[in-house]
Amino acid sequence: MKYLRKFILSFVSSTLVTLLIATAVLSILNNTVTNRVVVKSWFNQSGLYDNFVNEITSTTTKQSRSNPAEALISKTTIQEVANSAFKPDFIKSSLETALDGTYNWLEGKTPDLQIRLDFSNPKNVFAEQLAKRVTATATQLPVCTSANFSQPFDVFSATCIPPNVNIPVLASEFRQSILTNKDFLPISTITASDIMVDSNGTKKPISEAYQNLPTWYRRATFLVWISAFFTVLAMFGVVYLADSKRKGLWRISGALYFVASSIALTSFIGRKLAFSDTGMATNSSTGLFENLNLIVPFLRRAVIDLSTWGYKFAIGYAVVAIILTVTLLLTRKKHQQEPNIDKYTPNNPKEKSIEVEKESDTTNNPLEIKSGQK
Repeated sequence: MKYLRKFILSFVSSTLVTLLIATAVLSILNNTVTNRVVVKSWFNQSGLYDNFVNEITSTTTKQSRSNPAEALISKTTIQEVANSAFKPDFIKSSLETALDGTYNWLEGKTPDLQIRLDFSNPKNVFAEQLAKRVTATATQLPVCTSANFSQPFDVFSATCIPPNVNIPVLASEFRQSILTNKDFLPISTITASDIMVDSNGTKKPISEAYQNLPTWYRRATFLVWISAFFTVLAMFGVVYLADSKRKGLWRISGALYFVASSIALTSFIGRKLAFSDTGMATNSSTGLFENLNLIVPFLRRAVIDLSTWGYKFAIGYAVVAIILTVTLLLTRKKHQQEPNIDKYTPNNPKEKSIEVEKESDTTNNPLEIKSGQK
């Protein structure tokens, strides 16, 4: 029976560690990922809406350089046009609408995932304004009088325009190259069905691949309370199964120290990776952009918030563990000085009965009576 008790105690102690970690993780997720307001703040703080124009500028500049037959438009010109075509307020409104659609689906407010990002009009405006810049610049150039002009022809750096260059065609070709660029918004209108993920080796829309995700999402909000309840229950179990209450409390404090240090270490590593150049380096699989220059700052912001909450729980667990440790140490002498029930006490009925027996023996002793009479 003794060994069975120790085995159950060891199992409950291990379960307590798991429950402490689960409670912390679920609480952190409920305060961050499952909160649409927090996620929207990650987009704002990551500078995604402003960096969107920078990504467009970088992508379009590279695309124009890969087509030497077309005008090599300058980065400054592209940035000016992109700022006028892709307004940060428009990008913010579009992404937050898509975010609300995602959370409405997860929360069960809508039966299907409803996302629609329509960049067709800004993209057309962007391409049209760039074509106008090409036309305006080429029109101001004089016709070259000799055949010695630079190849490839760059309308923005040339001093003259070759006689055989058709300006409207040049502008039209450049406009078309922007609209058909596979690296720059290949899908102008993005819906939920366009977001494909791998499921059992096949590509499926996210709502189809993860049909049970809304159900688990809603359950997650209650799992944290269930986990917290069983954590308290496990603590009582450790105290009850231990050889003494003090030993049980020592086990609980040890579990708290271990979980606190584990969460703190994980948060520290996550934060370090978030700020390292290689920790967040990856390539885009969505086809929306050439790389994840827009997503990495968002992920970095998310990891920072998650690690901050991790530190909060680590500190909270550590404080509880320290309080338990200090309490146990301060009451150690008092515990050691507690009287043993087997020792004599005035209220001990066994000792009292012995005294009565002694008195009775003394009274009935004839020798003592004679001595008293003398």
